Amino acid sequence: MHGEQAGDAPDGHSPPAPAPGARPRALPTALACAGIVLGAFVLAAALRSTRPTPPRQAAPPEARLGVCVFEAQPRAVAPEVEGLARARAARRVVVSAQVGGLVLALDPRLEAGLVVPAGAVAVRLDPADARLARDEAAARLAGARAEHDRLAALRASLDARARVARDLLALERAEVERLRALVGQGILREREPEAARLAVLRQEDALEALEAQRAQLGPQLAGAAAAAAEAEAREAMAALALARCEVRAPLGGLVAARSVEVGQLVAAGQALFEVWEVARVELPVALPVAQALLLAPGLEVTPGAPPPEAGALAQVEVVVQAERGRGGPGWSGRLVRLEPVDAATQTVRAVVVVGEAQGASTPGAPPGGPSQGGPTQGGPGQGGPAAGVGDGAGPDAGAGYPGGEPAPPPAAGPLPGELYRVTLRAPRGEPALVVPLGALQERGRLLLAADTPGGSAGGPTSGLVLEVREVTLGRRLGPWVEVVGGLAAGERVIVSPVERPIAGLPVRVVEGEPAPAGPGPGGGPDVGQGGPAPAGGRAGP
Repeated sequence: MHGEQAGDAPDGHSPPAPAPGARPRALPTALACAGIVLGAFVLAAALRSTRPTPPRQAAPPEARLGVCVFEAQPRAVAPEVEGLARARAARRVVVSAQVGGLVLALDPRLEAGLVVPAGAVAVRLDPADARLARDEAAARLAGARAEHDRLAALRASLDARARVARDLLALERAEVERLRALVGQGILREREPEAARLAVLRQEDALEALEAQRAQLGPQLAGAAAAAAEAEAREAMAALALARCEVRAPLGGLVAARSVEVGQLVAAGQALFEVWEVARVELPVALPVAQALLLAPGLEVTPGAPPPEAGALAQVEVVVQAERGRGGPGWSGRLVRLEPVDAATQTVRAVVVVGEAQGASTPGAPPGGPSQGGPTQGGPGQGGPAAGVGDGAGPDAGAGYPGGEPAPPPAAGPLPGELYRVTLRAPRGEPALVVPLGALQERGRLLLAADTPGGSAGGPTSGLVLEVREVTLGRRLGPWVEVVGGLAAGERVIVSPVERPIAGLPVRVVEGEPAPAGPGPGGGPDVGQGGPAPAGGRAGP
């Protein structure tokens, strides 16, 4: 019986249903599970109520763009212009041969890019012909002087003989008068004074002959004197030609070019070398007329207008900096003149003369020469003794270039032919509303940190928004630009870069953030050069 109840019926039918009074087993199990879940919830709520509640965090504030601003105020700034200039020597001399001859020797410093001192024998020509010509002229001069001296001595002799003849004539005439007096007294006969009278006549003839010889000797003596003077001039010319066999540098400066070599036969008038004076170097800076007017407000651009006064130009501060190898030595300069306006280019050349070096612990010339790129490194006269080239054939026997003499150091200033950056700064003018050049956007726009509607210009900066404003620009004053319209004093101009300027964008002023340093529009000077350096969001010149 138990087997049948536990398993299926033998005939495959289901077991019989339980009796109506029997209780199912699944209900107690479900009630137990529900009680466990409910207890767990109650326990979790109790634990949560006993844990401390963390403070509630405020919602993050609205994101604002940090900017650095510049407060626009009228300022008296110094107009400043900048330009490039290629240095040129104030004096350029092309030295030519004054006599022809064979080149025997060259000064080792006579190389393009080296400095040759004034008076140095740069080229030595063969003096053999000139020496022979000088000796011949000297011999002719000696002969002419000897002839002149002979004639002068003969004239002196004739003068002495004439004086003696005059004295004898006077004695003879006195004797004739004495004898005539004795004849009148009857002491002598009249025949005796006749002999004395004949002696007087003979003496007069002798004196006349001497006077004639002396008169004829005058032109001969004058001719001899002229011949001697001519011979002396020829001898001086021969000596000068001999001296010109040594071609000396007329001034100390940089050798720009050399067109002669040892062993070359040169003719009189042929160019030998060119030297540029380095003691005085000029830098012509081409400036637009508008910028030139900043330096000389009274400049007239009409043709034939008088140049500005030198006193006004002397107030312009000039700084010269090497364009190649920036950061090297700088030089102070002086604006000496403004050349006439070029009608074709509408530019004015401001000619600057370089003065003493400044800002360099060891003054020295920047590398580079007039056109060859600079002095030859390790060449003659640099870093080693210069070999003597004199062979005793010069005007003075045995004279040559001294061995072991180094070339002079390069000039401690700009070299002709090199490119330099010149900055000219005029005195401060009248106050004007200016902004940094770096704050200027394209198409003459400025970015402002404006107050939100309802705010005030002097209120806190927490409610600022970005504003894009078109302004009217005036003069460019170095790292500044004048604003003549569209901007009021006291407004905040944004000087920090903004990638996407959107009008109405919330902004905040960054305290202590430095102003951006970089070229302004058109490659102008850096804003940081005399420009704003805001501390606390403001800056001044």
